Amino acid sequence: MLKMIGLIVFILISCQLKVIQAKEIQYLMRSPRALLMGDAFTAIADDEHTLFYNPAALAKNNGIMVSVINPTAGLTNPIADKDKFKNFPKTDAVEIANRVMGFPVHIEGGGTPSVKLGSFGFSFLLNFTSNLVLKNKTHPSLEVDYRYDRGFVFGYAFSFGPMANVFGGGDRQNRVKNGYRFSFGLAAKSINRQGLNQSFDLFGTKLLNLIQINDKSYHEFRKDLGYAKGTGWGGDVGVEYSFFLNSITVNLATSVLDIG
Repeated sequence: MLKMIGLIVFILISCQLKVIQAKEIQYLMRSPRALLMGDAFTAIADDEHTLFYNPAALAKNNGIMVSVINPTAGLTNPIADKDKFKNFPKTDAVEIANRVMGFPVHIEGGGTPSVKLGSFGFSFLLNFTSNLVLKNKTHPSLEVDYRYDRGFVFGYAFSFGPMANVFGGGDRQNRVKNGYRFSFGLAAKSINRQGLNQSFDLFGTKLLNLIQINDKSYHEFRKDLGYAKGTGWGGDVGVEYSFFLNSITVNLATSVLDIG
């Protein structure tokens, strides 16, 4: 049994190591608590954002947890670079471009109403993210990343081992002092996404030609810019190994998200 557990963990970790990220990782939702911990949450994931980190962590839940709105919001902090906007030019296009060069404009908001019933979890998803940044002084280009996601995710976890019925830190009075729990979780999600992720050359002909064409509707114009939308299904899988020794609890976990 332990050999099988080790093999599953090795396969999941290997799958993650083969993925090389060349840009910022795009997540559906993040837990505010997790972000304060450097997003090191896979082996904890005990709040209303469990299904966005590790479905196996549902095994730690006991009882009912309901989060009605669970809102999130984010905005670029202009105070951090306020000198850029002092005596801001009004007509000089070159000077305006130099001022805003490299300054990211970020807006996001959303909510994830969630329910956890024992080892079963369900969350609705509504998330809006928009990023704009002007790069490259020699050849200016505008990077646009806009996403609007709607959907839901549900998952279930099951456990086995001598501590399979221990939740969270465990009931110290009704369990043996030493033991382990192995949890395995699965989740499925449906997402309707509409968005735009493009880089536009400010001095190129493509963007200029699109702006000059006046006979196109708003929907045709944004489609020519690269806007797209669609609905898809995906899945998540996660494992968690918890070891209990007297007053010490050690969690080891990994998960693979957005499969398919």
